Amino acid sequence: MSRPLVSVYDIESAAVTGTVTLPAVFTAPIRHDVVNLVHNLMSKNARQPYAVDGRAGMGVRYNKSNTLYYVVCRW
Repeated sequence: MSRPLVSVYDIESAAVTGTVTLPAVFTAPIRHDVVNLVHNLMSKNARQPYAVDGRAGMGVRYNKSNTLYYVVCRW
């Protein structure tokens, strides 16, 4: 099976300057399970985050006499 030829264009003149053979990796069949996995993972990027902040509760501290007071933490 021969690999297809691809035209190479010049940037300035937009004229065809030559042809090269397409790499063999581009002629491999597409796996539909990989396409579905990537599509599902990319669709999750648009979701609104809902998890609790990892620093939640870190601004509240206790002193030795067990009375609660608030301290401004330097994160």
